[in-house]
Amino acid sequence: MKLQTGIITGKLLETVDFYTHVLSFEIKFSSDWYVLLHAKNRPDNELAIMLPELPQVNHSVFQKEYAKQGIWFLMETEDLQKEYARIKALKIPLLMDLRIEDWGDEHFVILDPNGIGIDIIKER
Repeated sequence: MKLQTGIITGKLLETVDFYTHVLSFEIKFSSDWYVLLHAKNRPDNELAIMLPELPQVNHSVFQKEYAKQGIWFLMETEDLQKEYARIKALKIPLLMDLRIEDWGDEHFVILDPNGIGIDIIKER
C-alpha cells in the first residue's frame, strides 16, 4: 500500500505556493478547487490540497477544513545543512531551530500556512 495525504484548507493558493516554492514540490494536477503535488525527487510522494465544503465531494469526512491540531509532516533530506540554509535564506520562520536530539535525530521545524508542523530531518 502507498500512503498519500491531503490538506483541506481555505488557503488553497497560499498552501500550493508554500509547498512548491519553499519545499520544492511540483504540481501534478491543478483545478480551481483541488491541486495534487508531488515531491520533485520522489514523485510517488504526493500531497493533495483541496478547498473545504465542496458540493461535488460527497462524504462529510472530506468537507471540513483542517482544525490546526494533531498532525505533522516529516520530510527527510540528504543534506540537512543545505536545506536549513536554504529555508533560512527564504526567511521562513523556524518553529524549532536546527538541533541534534539525545536519540540522534538531527532536524528543524517550520510551519505551513495551515499551522501544520513540518519536521525536516536528516535522511536516515
